[in-house]
Amino acid sequence: MNQAGARSLARDAAREDLPDVLAEVYEDLPVGLALFRLGGGLLYANKAFCSIVAGAGVNPARLRFPEASALFRLDAPAARVAPVRPLLPVSPASRDEDGDGAEDVNAKFQGVEKYLERTDGSFSWCRTHLSRTSLPGGEPCLRLVVDDVTRYRERVEQLVNRHKLYRGFVELRSDPLCRFLPDLSLLYANASFCKCFGRTRREVVGRNFLDLIRPEDRVRLVSALDAVTPSAPAAHMEQRLAWPDGGTLWIKWTFRGFFYRTGHIKDYQGVGVDISEHKIAEERVFQAGRLVSLGTLVSGVAHEVNNPNNFIMLNAPLLAAIWDKALPVLRRAAGGADGPDGLGGASLEQMDADVRGLLGGIAEGAARIKNIVGELKQYARLADGGSLTLVAVDEIVASAVLLLGKTIRTHTNHLSVRRGENLPMVKGVAQRLEQVILNLIQNACLALENPSQAIEIVTDHDRSSDSVRITVRDEGVGIRPEDMPRVAEPFFSTRARKGGTGLGLPISLKILKDHGGRLEFDSTPGQGTRARIVLPAAR
Repeated sequence: MNQAGARSLARDAAREDLPDVLAEVYEDLPVGLALFRLGGGLLYANKAFCSIVAGAGVNPARLRFPEASALFRLDAPAARVAPVRPLLPVSPASRDEDGDGAEDVNAKFQGVEKYLERTDGSFSWCRTHLSRTSLPGGEPCLRLVVDDVTRYRERVEQLVNRHKLYRGFVELRSDPLCRFLPDLSLLYANASFCKCFGRTRREVVGRNFLDLIRPEDRVRLVSALDAVTPSAPAAHMEQRLAWPDGGTLWIKWTFRGFFYRTGHIKDYQGVGVDISEHKIAEERVFQAGRLVSLGTLVSGVAHEVNNPNNFIMLNAPLLAAIWDKALPVLRRAAGGADGPDGLGGASLEQMDADVRGLLGGIAEGAARIKNIVGELKQYARLADGGSLTLVAVDEIVASAVLLLGKTIRTHTNHLSVRRGENLPMVKGVAQRLEQVILNLIQNACLALENPSQAIEIVTDHDRSSDSVRITVRDEGVGIRPEDMPRVAEPFFSTRARKGGTGLGLPISLKILKDHGGRLEFDSTPGQGTRARIVLPAAR
């Protein structure tokens, strides 16, 4: 049965003496309305009610109140019948016998909400209201109002789901996110934001954003927000956060403004991105560039130092020869005279010993300068390559110890070097292998906390694998177990806050790999670290 047919049957079933004014008032309402006798029969139903009921497969013309009550769950505890109100204005004499024909304007009637299954298999959500009323003649009846709120309900559910999805998304994301008013008081902060600043949500929400950042960053934050306009609604700022454990976190903020139609700012949203690794990589690349420049500088300085040192080395033997020739003349001139001003006897012999000692010291110092300069020049000249030759490991170790002599003496009073007997040669580039040993010795020095801690360097031949091993062991702070897997990672350094570049070990590993060798680590926090180079013996 179509809706028009159902409506006509409903009207036929209604009382004929109902005034036409009821139809004029209620027929075209957007909500369904039906009137039932207290005995249960249908008196009137407008077209919206007929449409709702017919859609559920029920004939409105044959609908009685018990069936309607079951259909709309009017027997639920929430469905209470409201006080009586007349359909139309009536005289006191025409009110119902209960004397409550005039409803209190402040009284609120309650209804119930229920899903109705339509004949096409879909569902509609209906909100119903039931109240007692009276007809113009004073006969009491029940008034049932049904409002199809399906589209509104679906819209609300969509908004709620979108809100939950949004909240879930921003809460679970690893990037900090916040929202704040023009006065910079925070309206919302996700879990990552609270973690970055080391505070709870209760401590953050409602607080001024400026209170959470460093004084030197506040001016930049205000400047960034001042740049946000309706035509350019986004601005950026980088912020450095100091963590309690001494680490540093860099956040790049993107602030977006939301505006009223008048162009005035409503609020801001801030989304942060952790750029700490990028910043550290930037700094380390810069440091690596400085190291390259330093290598070039060392090479040039070594050359410049070598020139005057050559004069010293040449002139010291000449002075010794001149002294040898002048000594007999001084002896004859002294003539055996004694006394404070004389040059005879023990005084002349003492002068001879002193002069020879001074000249010997000059020659020895010049020779040491020459050796150090030679090592620097070779290290700078062949850092990136060279041809493979037979290399004596002990000679490389001795050269590295000599080159780092001052560093070693600064950090420890206990250095021991034990050389293995009958070590075989290895094939490689001496300067590149020396670079690896230099790095390990320097790391060992920097790991020491005081000069009483020792460093030990041992070379030996592992006959089972026919390999030569160079072990550098220190009694320093050691390496944490969680950091051990990352020690060979480029740009990772346990001394990043002290200027470590994190490039030494990755470069060392690359050099050893090119030589067919490997690098092994064993460390205990608080007890020290053992680093071992393993190189195949030359065949």
